[in-house]
Amino acid sequence: MTETPYNPTDSELYCDWIDHKGEPQHADFTEIMLAKLLIDDVLFVGDFNTGPFFVSDKPSPESTACVWINCNDLFSWGCADCEPLSAQEIPAFFKEYKKDPRNASTRWCCRKRNLQPQRPIIEQMKKDGEWDEEFENIGKNAE
Repeated sequence: MTETPYNPTDSELYCDWIDHKGEPQHADFTEIMLAKLLIDDVLFVGDFNTGPFFVSDKPSPESTACVWINCNDLFSWGCADCEPLSAQEIPAFFKEYKKDPRNASTRWCCRKRNLQPQRPIIEQMKKDGEWDEEFENIGKNAE
């Protein structure tokens, strides 16, 4: 994970216990995960209805905050692009980010769209030894 002033420990992120029936239970503290991802600039907040890149000087009562993963230039050059991340997806995305901070956003967005990144990114990932079978089996990008 990126070293920022806020680095939560696993005990701050996850809670396991045995319930009154003797069944194991698990909880993810998604608020803490979300805070870490926002602090590290992995996610950003924008309006779901108008899109994350548009700001209106007239606030709307229909505005809905949404967190987004930036994927500018991932699928094509000169394209302001992002992928929404639901509250339910935060723990899975955070786990991936913890495992591979450098490529978590790329992997997540490619998997969500079933689409490989554009050719120059593929070439750089291969050069860096980060291209793998999962990427190879995702849908080809026509760019």
